[in-house]
Amino acid sequence: MAFEVNDYLDLIRLLQEHPEWRAELRRLLLTEELLALPELVRDLIHAQRRTEERVSRMEGELIKLAEAQRRTEEEVRALAEAQRRIEQQVEALTQQVQALGRVLAAGGLSGDSDGGEGAGDVGRGGGDPPAPRGGLAGWERLFLGRGPGGVDEKRLRS
Repeated sequence: MAFEVNDYLDLIRLLQEHPEWRAELRRLLLTEELLALPELVRDLIHAQRRTEERVSRMEGELIKLAEAQRRTEEEVRALAEAQRRIEQQVEALTQQVQALGRVLAAGGLSGDSDGGEGAGDVGRGGGDPPAPRGGLAGWERLFLGRGPGGVDEKRLRS
């Protein structure tokens, strides 16, 4: 028995009139893999949506991380600048302590407060700073800024 064009057209007409027959015909004509494709595609669509949601959340987190990194870099720059200023201050203090050590080693710390020449003038010719008059009180004025003639703290900070 041959299947003719009229038979084919009749089959199409019957399937249109009876949509419930299409599923049965599909099951007979298609393999299990092909029949499973619609469900697999639906699963892929759901997985893609979940992936897009995760990527969107990660983009937001990445933006936050980039901003935090920028702030961290700014803070590191500020800390480096503060470190540089501290090093300058330490250098200035080191020089002052060395000068004080030279004066002390030469016996320049005396209780002489009469304003006359004496041990307080040790080292003037050698480039050392003059020792302050008035013994320990004079040194406090010079290094601690107590009283007239003390260290200018603004100069030390710059």
